[in-house]
Amino acid sequence: MNAKQSGLKAWLLLAGLCGCWAAGARTEKLFTDGWSFAREGAAFAPVEIPHDWAIAGPFDPAGQACSGKLPWKGAGRYRKTVVLAAKPQGRVFLDFDGVMARATAFVNGQACGRGEYGYLGFRADATPYLMAGTNTIEVACDTKDLFSRWYPGGGMYRKVTWIETDNLYIADDSVRADTDRIVDGTAHAAVSATLESRTGRDVDAAVTVQILDAAGQTVATAERKVSVPAWGAADFAAELEVPRVKRWEMTRNPYLYTLALTVAGDGFSDKLTRRIGFRTFAFDADRGFILNGERVQLNGVDLHADLGPLGMAFDKDAARRQLEIMRDMGVNALRTSHNPPAPEVLDLCDEMGIFVWDEGFDKWNNTCGRGDEPLEPFVERNLRRLVRRDRLHPSVFAWSIGNEIAVGKATPAGQEHWAGHPSLGTSAERCGRFRAAIRQEDTTRAVAIGSCFPEAAYRGDYAPLDLTGWNYRGMYEGVKKACPRQPLLYSESASALSEFGFYSDRLPANKTDYATDVFRVDSRDRNAAAWSDIPDREFLRMERDTYCAGEFVWTGIDYLGEPAPYAPTGFSDKDSSRSSYFGICDLLAFPKDRYWLYRAHWNPAADTLHAVPAHWNFKPGFRTPVYVYTNAREAELFLNGKSLGRRAKDPKAGSMADYYSILPRYRLVWEDVAWEPGELKVVAYKADGSKAGERTVRTAGEPVRVVLTPEKRYGELCVVKVTLADKDGNFVPGDNRRIRFAATNCEIRAVGNSNPRGYDSFKDTASHPLHFGRAGVYLRVKPGETAQLRAEADGLAPATASF
Repeated sequence: MNAKQSGLKAWLLLAGLCGCWAAGARTEKLFTDGWSFAREGAAFAPVEIPHDWAIAGPFDPAGQACSGKLPWKGAGRYRKTVVLAAKPQGRVFLDFDGVMARATAFVNGQACGRGEYGYLGFRADATPYLMAGTNTIEVACDTKDLFSRWYPGGGMYRKVTWIETDNLYIADDSVRADTDRIVDGTAHAAVSATLESRTGRDVDAAVTVQILDAAGQTVATAERKVSVPAWGAADFAAELEVPRVKRWEMTRNPYLYTLALTVAGDGFSDKLTRRIGFRTFAFDADRGFILNGERVQLNGVDLHADLGPLGMAFDKDAARRQLEIMRDMGVNALRTSHNPPAPEVLDLCDEMGIFVWDEGFDKWNNTCGRGDEPLEPFVERNLRRLVRRDRLHPSVFAWSIGNEIAVGKATPAGQEHWAGHPSLGTSAERCGRFRAAIRQEDTTRAVAIGSCFPEAAYRGDYAPLDLTGWNYRGMYEGVKKACPRQPLLYSESASALSEFGFYSDRLPANKTDYATDVFRVDSRDRNAAAWSDIPDREFLRMERDTYCAGEFVWTGIDYLGEPAPYAPTGFSDKDSSRSSYFGICDLLAFPKDRYWLYRAHWNPAADTLHAVPAHWNFKPGFRTPVYVYTNAREAELFLNGKSLGRRAKDPKAGSMADYYSILPRYRLVWEDVAWEPGELKVVAYKADGSKAGERTVRTAGEPVRVVLTPEKRYGELCVVKVTLADKDGNFVPGDNRRIRFAATNCEIRAVGNSNPRGYDSFKDTASHPLHFGRAGVYLRVKPGETAQLRAEADGLAPATASF
C-alpha cells in the first residue's frame, strides 16, 4: 500500500471515529491504518500495522545466529493522528495485542499505558487525554535489553483496537466461564465478571447472561441485579444449564457457543460477546489424556511465533494456513513455544479443534524480558494476565509457567546455563506460588511446566504442579519411575534435522553425521540433534508408553534463529546459519520429506504415499536406500520397469539399542539402491490386495520453463510455489537461479525459500533465488480483484498465474 492509499484509509477510519461519541453501547474498531514509524535517528515513514521493523533486513551474515541475524535490536516510535469532533463522553481504550519488547503509549504527549512483556498485550486508557480536534497517538518501544534464543522481531507486531464504552462497562479480562462440568448430557456453565464504573454516582444495573448456539439461538439465560458504587466496581455471577449440549471435540467437531453479557442501567449500557465451548478433560498418571471420557493421544507440534518470510507481523490468514497444514498432517495439539500467542491463534484453534498448551515464558532469565525486576512479581503478574486473557478459549488445556527452567541451585545438568543464578531456578515453593496464582484465575485447566531437568522432579520441585512436560530422549521414563502419580507428557520430542532437497552422496552413518563440509543436513530423515531422536524412535515410545499423554514435536515448521547443528555452540556466528533445520516443514511451511512420515503415522484417514529421495537426479555411482512413507499396507518399488521387491512394514522391527533397526517399523525400506537415470515408481496396495495408489519420480533434464503453483486462498493470502520444469514437465531439482517477479492487481508481500543459509531479503519482492529448485511468493489478493503473478528467469519460458 502506498502513502496515498494509506492516507485515504486513515481518513476514512477517522471519519468513522468522529461520528461515534454519543454515550452508548460498546464499539470496537481496528486501529491499524494511518500509522508512521521511525527508528532511532530516522525520519517517520508510513507503515502497516501489524509491523515488524526488522524483517526486511538486511541480514548480517556475521550477526547473532541464535536470533536470525536480523536487525531487531533497537528502539523505535510509532505515530498516528486522530481528529475528533468532540471530547469523548464515555471511555476510550487502546488495546495493543503485542509490542516488542517494552512499550509506552502516549496520547497528546501524556503516557497512558505501558507494555512490560512483548508477548502479552496491554491496554491504554486514552480517555483523560483525548480532546476535540487533532490528537496525536504515539507508541515508543525498545528491544535493546531483550535477549532471545530465536527471532523476536521488533515493533507493533500485532493488531491495535480502538474501544469505546459507556462510563459503566464490563471489564474485558474479568469475564470467566467454567465450562468443564457436564452431567447426563447437560452442561453447567459458571459465569462471572466485573462491572467497572467511571461515573460519580451509584448505579443499579441489570445484567443478562445468555448462551447462544452456533445458529444464534438462545439456549440458556440468567439475569442479575448489580449495584455498582461510584468510581468503583462490582462482581456478578450466574449458573446456567445447557441441555443436550454439543461438546467441543478435538478436530472432529469443535462445536462453539457464544456467551453474551448485556448490561443496562441509569442510562448506561454495554454488551460483550465471546465464544466458548463445553468439554471435559483430565490428565491421568496411568492413562494419559482423557477428553470427554475417552483417551486421546496428543499428536502435537511446537511452533514459534514468526511466520517465516512475513516475520513477526501477525497475519491471521498466514496463521490459519500454517495450522491447516499441520492439521492435515494429523496434528491435534499445539504448544505455543515459548510464549503467549497472538489471540487469533487461539481463535483458530477453537475453530479447528486443536488443543493448546499455552506457555508463559522461556526460562526465567533475560529471555522473559523482566529487566531488573525480581522474578516472582513479574512472572506471577504476567501469568495472571495470560490466564485472564485466554481462559475463555476451549482449546486451551494447560497453562505452562515456563520452558526449561533450571533447578534452584547449580547442578551438573544445569551447570552450563545456570551456575551462579540459583535465584532463577525452580523450587516447590516457587512452583506452588505460581500454581496458586493461576488457580485463582482458573481452576479448570492443568498448571504445567516444560522441563529438561529431571533432578528438579526427583527432589520435589514440581510436586505442586498438575502436569509436567519433558524435553527429549525419553527423559520422562526416569521421571515416571521416580514420580509415578504425576501425569506427564512429552513437551519436546524428536528435534530431527533435515533440509529440503539435499541428499548427500554419503548416507549419514549416525544421527549426528551431518554434511558439515558443505553446511547442509541430509533429507533422508536419519539426522537429529545430539540431545534428540529421529521420528521413528519417538513413534515407538508413544505406542509403548500409553501413560504419556502424547508428544509435541520440535518443531512443526522451521523458524528464524536457533540454527542447530550450525549454531554458535559449535561454530562462530559467521559460520552459523540464520534459521532452523528442525521443522517438519520448511520456513515457508512447505512440507519436507519428514512431513509425509508423520502424516502416514498420525493421519491414517488420509492416503499418504511419498518416496524418499523425492527426486531422481543424481550422479553415476550414487547409491541410496529408498524409503516410502505410506499408510498403505505394503508397496512395490520399480526402477525403469524392473521390480525391486515388495515391502510391508514390520511391526516387530527395531530396538532402542540398534539405532536404525527401527526404520522398517514405520517406513518401507529398500536398502542400497544403485542410481540409474530414468523412472522410480512406487505402487501401494491395500489390505485386500487392491491398488491404493502410485507415485513416480523421473530424472529431469535441463529446465526450460518456470512453473507457478498457487495454493488454496486463505482470505487475502495466496502462497505460490515457484519451481522449474524440463521439456516433459518434470520437476528440476538442485537449481538455485534467481527468479524475477511482477504482480498485477495484487501485492507481493514477501518472497523466500527453504535455505537456512540464505541472506536475500524477504522484502526484495522483485526477485529471489530458488533453493534446490523451490521458492515461494506471498501475495495479498483483494476479494473481487482479478490478479496475476508473472515469474521469469534468464533463458527460460516465463510463467503466469491468475487469481
